[in-house]
Amino acid sequence: MKSLKIIIILFALSCGTALFNGCLDAPVAPIGNVNGKVYDRYGYPAYYSVISEGDYPIAKPDYKGNFTFDGIKYPYDLVVGSEPQNESKYIGLSSNIAIVYDYIGFDIPALNYRIAVSFPPLKSQKTLFINFLSADNFKQLNYTGAFYRGDSLFGIGFYMHGLNPQINGKLMYLEASTDGSGRIISYDKFGIKNVTLYTNELDQRFDFSPDEINHTPETGTLNFTVTAPNNLDTRFTDCFINFPSLNNCSDIMLEEIAYENSGSFNVPVFTGIDYRFKMNNIYYNWPVYNPFKKTGQKWEFAKPGNNVTITHDAPIVLLTPPDRQNSVSDSTTFSIFDPGEKGVYVFKFFDGMESTETSVFTDKTSFKFAELRSRLVNFPHNYTSYWCVIKYPKYTTINDFVAVNYVTDDLYNSIPCSQTFIFTTAP
Repeated sequence: MKSLKIIIILFALSCGTALFNGCLDAPVAPIGNVNGKVYDRYGYPAYYSVISEGDYPIAKPDYKGNFTFDGIKYPYDLVVGSEPQNESKYIGLSSNIAIVYDYIGFDIPALNYRIAVSFPPLKSQKTLFINFLSADNFKQLNYTGAFYRGDSLFGIGFYMHGLNPQINGKLMYLEASTDGSGRIISYDKFGIKNVTLYTNELDQRFDFSPDEINHTPETGTLNFTVTAPNNLDTRFTDCFINFPSLNNCSDIMLEEIAYENSGSFNVPVFTGIDYRFKMNNIYYNWPVYNPFKKTGQKWEFAKPGNNVTITHDAPIVLLTPPDRQNSVSDSTTFSIFDPGEKGVYVFKFFDGMESTETSVFTDKTSFKFAELRSRLVNFPHNYTSYWCVIKYPKYTTINDFVAVNYVTDDLYNSIPCSQTFIFTTAP
């Protein structure tokens, strides 16, 4: 009987020790609040979006794009979007700050706004650039065109949100002459003045007098060279005027050169303005089987007289599933190999007409297909989809990436893109 009591006591002590050790070893997920902001692709607050931590709870941002979640267990996922089969999904966040993007809904709530700009009648055919410049958020729909002798009026369309009563900025007039092929050979007149756009006035008019555009800028030259791995199809090199202190919707694209890996642009030389030039090269990565293929790009900033070299790194390689894989299921692993520097990866899944797109943001190079599913996305049986991966270099973790508005961040100067593969889900 005595030995039985000893056995019982030892058993109780053993269980107690196990339970005690279990309490010590059990992981406890940290809990905290998340203060976030949602933007569209131009960096404008996407107050019309819907954000959820996982599939629930759901938050609606305020008119500035701000949203909050309380008592969230880390790590967590954020699902951003409001249209079926279209979302931006951020996986594995452990930050109390989350700046995220809704790429699908841009312009849905925006205000279609117009201004008319008059100028002295032209004496000969010219190319005009008339652009609104501002640190505020806007999207100008057109800013250049060919104009003829006697023309004196330019209509400009905007998307702006009516929540801001006014947007302050400058209106810039730039006049150029072109050769027989349409290439710019000189810049002839220039003017810039302060203006205010009022969102309660859908139509406004601004007039440039002869005295306001009497400056003739010098014409400088920018030379460029593009180098890339052999499998990259470098299609276009674009030259922009960029204003570092302003919203990058203020950028003005001067010209584009296609299918050439070297060349030069004639550019205006200004005084008294904070500006620079942005040289951006766009490439396709083959093979791709649908016409709405994704592109990679890299850009450099320069001043007139500079020789600009744009060197593309070796692109991301898609590993699994292989191209044209059938019977993809929730257990299928999507994985990549990145021969370059680490970054944040965006796995993009889209249909052949690009009417749907799911983007998964992660700092990992692989994840299970099941992780795509959410309150918005559910891939049906026998469904055919394309996929590719782009990268935002320099960001070492997903938490670094969501800590900034990357659209306005100068941390990186390229967005590499993989090839595009196709797959079909299981029957």
